[in-house]
Amino acid sequence: MRDPFSGLSARRRDALLAAGTAVLTLGGLLLTLPLLAEEGLAPLDPTRRALLLVLATAQAVPLLWWRTRPRAALIAVVAVQVAVVVLLQDSEVTYRGIPTILVIARIGAVAAVRRGLALVLAAVAAEVLVRGVVLAGLGRPVLGPMLESTLSAGGTYLLAFLVGVIIAGRAENRRLQRQQERREQDVRLEAALAEERRRIAGELHDVAAHHLSGMVVQAAAVERLVDRDPEAAKAGAASLRRQGKETLDGLRSVVGLLRTGGPVAPVAGLRDLPQLARDARDLGVGVQLEVRGVVPELAPLVDAALYRIAQQSLSNALQHAPGAPVHLELDAQGPMLALRVENPLAPATAPERPDTADGPGGTGLAVMRERAAAIGARLEAGPAEGGIWRVLLQLPRPAAGAGPGSGAASGRPSAEDGGAR
Repeated sequence: MRDPFSGLSARRRDALLAAGTAVLTLGGLLLTLPLLAEEGLAPLDPTRRALLLVLATAQAVPLLWWRTRPRAALIAVVAVQVAVVVLLQDSEVTYRGIPTILVIARIGAVAAVRRGLALVLAAVAAEVLVRGVVLAGLGRPVLGPMLESTLSAGGTYLLAFLVGVIIAGRAENRRLQRQQERREQDVRLEAALAEERRRIAGELHDVAAHHLSGMVVQAAAVERLVDRDPEAAKAGAASLRRQGKETLDGLRSVVGLLRTGGPVAPVAGLRDLPQLARDARDLGVGVQLEVRGVVPELAPLVDAALYRIAQQSLSNALQHAPGAPVHLELDAQGPMLALRVENPLAPATAPERPDTADGPGGTGLAVMRERAAAIGARLEAGPAEGGIWRVLLQLPRPAAGAGPGSGAASGRPSAEDGGAR
């Protein structure tokens, strides 16, 4: 339910509180004083009765500044309370106004416990001592009424003070809880940002490393063919230009993710493995693609991660073993979906290759490991028997379904793609 006073300032709220308390106090006294007079408990003449009504109503005035200056408000309400005690000195009725209780509760909420308790005890002592002085001046018994006043005033004021302390404690707990929630939210946000930065860095690496590695190889081939075979050099330059355009398109796609928060082009997946193999062949790499079984329907994240790992494996082979044939295999027959990329190690580069099965590896291998971990797959990369470099990714096979695309999805690559081994 909406607070009807939520649009008011604190000063206007205090004014409404003071006015409401004054009206409530005045109405209550007008109803109860005649009844008490009939019982003989408050034998007040009309003048003293009118003065009591004025004092009780005026006691609500300090509520106008009880938030900003609670100590001054306490002094004011206690002074009025003492005047009421003097006025009711020959009465068996004890009156304590609502403003006194509200101000003492405010003291408990904003003041230190020791200092606030000292103020409350001072208020109790003032009321009790004034009553004792008045009774002694009238020649009446003092000890009993003072003890009664001490218990009554002390119990009422201490209870109000305790309520204020409890309210302040709960408010502080809520503040600390909100502060803790904000800190936890900041930590989660920082973690999400770091993860997003790693993901974007991986995308940039996959796009740039794959195409630029091919462009370097293609440029070297064009340089050798310029004098010997100009036509072949022209064809190589055209292929180089196409590779550069694909690189720019890939970079624009990644940058588009940063600008719009969503993909601007379809995300590559296993359906694009045949095209990946054809692109590698255009660079002079003998890639043989083999797909076994029917590839199940995969989540987009898993599909893209498998493609990117295959793409990075081809880039590594092109960089570290240029000219060596590559065997790319996707096995969907068993309980595990397996992606295998193998190529012979070039003798000149094999001892210097930074990627090892147990070591941290280069940037490409680190990105591959992050992608594998993100989809819950197991990745092995390193030298194998027979002088080959092997990348093997194994992923628990999801429920069987339709393939994600042609070629890799159908399990029957065409002759153009290399055919079955």
